[in-house]
Amino acid sequence: MKTLQTPAIITSISSRQDGSLRFSTETPEYTNEEKAVFFDIQGKNVKITIEPVDEKSTEVVEVTSEAEPKSRSQKLRSVLYVLYQQKYKEKYATFTDFYNSKMDIWIEDIKSLLI
Repeated sequence: MKTLQTPAIITSISSRQDGSLRFSTETPEYTNEEKAVFFDIQGKNVKITIEPVDEKSTEVVEVTSEAEPKSRSQKLRSVLYVLYQQKYKEKYATFTDFYNSKMDIWIEDIKSLLI
């Protein structure tokens, strides 16, 4: 896999409910071959270095997190919790009740697809 380095401008930054950040960037125009490098790393866990181009950088600040990236099941549970908070808190006594109910429905749906 290739390492990617490109000029970019950070256009927006937002804080997410789990404490992480989401940011968007804009890049120069690329050829199809250059775009392919981006698509190759889409969905991969990457390390990002951001270095201002127009200003002299005097120190490197390494931001690390002790937490490992969340598994897909952990992400799903987190999203279900937000859904519970936003739409189903009055209908279910606890999040566990909501979670078990939704999981049971999805498990039965998937079972019905089995031959």
